Amino acid sequence: MKLEYILLFMLIISAGVHAESELSSPENVFPFKYKPTPNLELVLTKENSSVRVVYPNGNAEEITTLETRNWNDNYNITKDFNFDGFIDLGIWVGVAPRGLNENYDIFIWDEKEHKLRKVTTIVNPDIEEAFLVENIIDTTCQDSSQICVHSRRYKIIGDEIIADK
Repeated sequence: MKLEYILLFMLIISAGVHAESELSSPENVFPFKYKPTPNLELVLTKENSSVRVVYPNGNAEEITTLETRNWNDNYNITKDFNFDGFIDLGIWVGVAPRGLNENYDIFIWDEKEHKLRKVTTIVNPDIEEAFLVENIIDTTCQDSSQICVHSRRYKIIGDEIIADK
C-alpha cells in the first residue's frame, strides 16, 4: 500500500513538472506567432476570454473562447494532429476537476479559404502521464454504493388499490 502511494506521488509530481515546463515555454504566451505552413505566419492574441487570430492581410477573427481559470492562461500546443505535414494549433480551453481531462480546441489551416478552421475539441492529447496517474488513483480507491428503498403499503378494496398511510 505504501509503495502505491509513493508511486502516485511521484507520478503526480512528474506530471506537474511536465505541465509546468510546457506552461513556461515562450511559444505558449499570448500574443504568440504561429506558422501553419512554412511560408505563413499568424499572430494569436487574447482579449478578455476570447482568442483572436490576425491574418497576414490584417484581418482578424475570434476563433475560440477560454474558460476562466485560476492558473496560467497561456497553455497552447502546436503539433501535427491530422498528419498532413503541417503544424496544427491546439488551444487549451478547459480541464476536469481532477486535472486529467484537458480539453483543446483544434484548428487546422484551410488552404482553400486561407484561414484557421476549428476541426474538433479533443481530450488529453498527451494522455500518457495523465493515464498513469488515473490508473494509480483508481487502484488505490474503494467504491461503495447505497441502495435506498421506499416502500408503501397498499390495500385492495373491490376494484381499487388504495395506498395505506
